[in-house]
Amino acid sequence: MSQEETQQVAEKWFKALDQADYATAMSCLADDIEWINLQPVKGVSDIIPWIGTSYGVAEVTKSFQTRDRIAQVKVFKPVDLIVQGDQAFGTVHDITTVTATGLTFDITFATWMQIRDGKIVKWKSYCDPSPIIAAFRGDMRSRLIEAVENDDLETVTSLLQQGADPNTRNPENGLTVLMTAACHANVATVKLLLNASADVFTTDSKTGATALHKACQGGSVEVAQLLLDAGAFIDAVTPTMGHTPIMDALWYKWPELVRLLVERGANLYLSTHYGFTLEDHLNFELNVNQGEEKQKFIVIQEIIDAGRKAARESIDSQKVMAATNQGDLETVKQLIENQADVNTVYPHMNSFLDGHTPLLVAARDGHIEIVRELLKAGAKVRVEDWVFKGAPIHKATYNGNPEILKMLVEHPDIDLDVQGPINGYTPLHDALWHGYSECAEILINAGAKLELIGHDGKTPLNIAVDVFGSDGEIPQLIHSKLADTNIAVSNFFC
Repeated sequence: MSQEETQQVAEKWFKALDQADYATAMSCLADDIEWINLQPVKGVSDIIPWIGTSYGVAEVTKSFQTRDRIAQVKVFKPVDLIVQGDQAFGTVHDITTVTATGLTFDITFATWMQIRDGKIVKWKSYCDPSPIIAAFRGDMRSRLIEAVENDDLETVTSLLQQGADPNTRNPENGLTVLMTAACHANVATVKLLLNASADVFTTDSKTGATALHKACQGGSVEVAQLLLDAGAFIDAVTPTMGHTPIMDALWYKWPELVRLLVERGANLYLSTHYGFTLEDHLNFELNVNQGEEKQKFIVIQEIIDAGRKAARESIDSQKVMAATNQGDLETVKQLIENQADVNTVYPHMNSFLDGHTPLLVAARDGHIEIVRELLKAGAKVRVEDWVFKGAPIHKATYNGNPEILKMLVEHPDIDLDVQGPINGYTPLHDALWHGYSECAEILINAGAKLELIGHDGKTPLNIAVDVFGSDGEIPQLIHSKLADTNIAVSNFFC
C-alpha cells in the first residue's frame, strides 16, 4: 500500500471512533486482526475490563461493547498522526467516565497500527493506565463500607474482585467491614471477607473490640463459628471495658452463642475492668430484665453452670496432672501402669496450669523423674500451653534444667528450634537469655540452629554476647560452630 492509502485508512478509523460509528470503524479492521490494548497486570490494571489482546474482528467488537457497557466516552480525538509506509503512529485524547464510580479519566495514549490491503492488520496502544485504574477504583473504601452496611452482597463481591481492601475501616465508628458484617449477622458477607483475607485479629479503633465481639452483638452462631475457625481469639479482651466475647454474648442475650463459646473453650472465670465476673453480669441482668427476656438469662446461666461443671469434672479426671503438679512420682508411675492418659490438657481456670499437659508442667517445675516416666508413657513433646505458648523444651531451658533438657533433646520427635509466638525465641534463646550456660551448650552441641532470630531481631549469638561477654565460653562455642558451617559471623550482630 502507498503511504497515502495508509493515511486514508488511519484517518477513516479515527474519525469513525470519534463519531462512535463502530460499524465503519470495524470495517477498517482485517478479519484476522491482532489487537493489543495494553497487557493487564494482575491485581493492578486487570480492573480495566477491555484491555488485553484480542484476535479477529469479533473479539475486538466485544472489547468495544464491554467498554460502552460500563463507561461513557466523552472525547476520543486524534491529536497527532504520522504515517510511514504501511504503518501509522498517532496519539489520541480520551476522556471517559466510568459509570459505576461516576469518575472520569482524561488521558492521551499512543497507538501504532499496520495496514495492508486497505485493512488494519495489527494495532497496539500504549499509555499510563493509572488514571483509568483510579477512575475504576474510585473511592472503593467508602463504597465498600456502604455496601457492607447495606448488606449489598453483589456490590461487596464486585468491589472485592476489583481489589477493594477487605480490611477497610470506617473512620466514623472505627469498625472494619468484617466487624460490621459480623455485627449485622451477615453470614454471606463474612464468608466473602474472610475468603478475601480479612483480618480477624484486628480491633476497632474506639473500644478495642474484635470481629468476634461484634458477632456476639449480632447474634449469629454461624458467623461466630466462621471467625473462630479463622483463628479469632475466643477470650480477646477489650482494653476499655475488659469484655471477652462471651460477656458480650451474655449482655446481648444470645443463649446459643454463649453455648457455642462454652463448647469451644471460652474462659468462664475472667473479670471485666470494672470488676464484674460472669456471675455479676448474670445477677445484674436477672434483676433488670423481665418475662421472656429474663428467661434468656436463666438459660444462659444454666449453660455457664454446665460449662463450669464440665471443667471441674475434667480436672477431677486428670489424675496424672494432679500427681505431676504435686511432684508425686510414685502416684504418676502407678497411674501410668493403670493406662491413665498422660496427654490431658488442663481447662481454662485462670490458673498456672491452664492449657498445660502433664509433661509441660513437669518440664517447667523440674520434676526430672516424672518427665522420664511421662516420656516413656508416650507424652507428646510437640505441644504448647495456651498461656505462654511454650513447648516442653522451652519450659526446661527457661527454667534451667539440663537433665530434663537432655531427655527432650534425645526424643525422636523433638523440635530443637521451635520458636515461641510470644517473642520468637527458640529454646536456645531462652537458655542464653536466662544465663543457663549448661543448657545452652547442650542445645548447641545437639545441632540447634544458630541463625534464627527473635522478634527483637536477636540471634543466639547476640544474646550470648550480651549475657556472657564476647570472650565467654558460650559465645566462643557459637563462633566455632558458625565457622564450621561457613556462616558469616558479621551477619549475627545488630
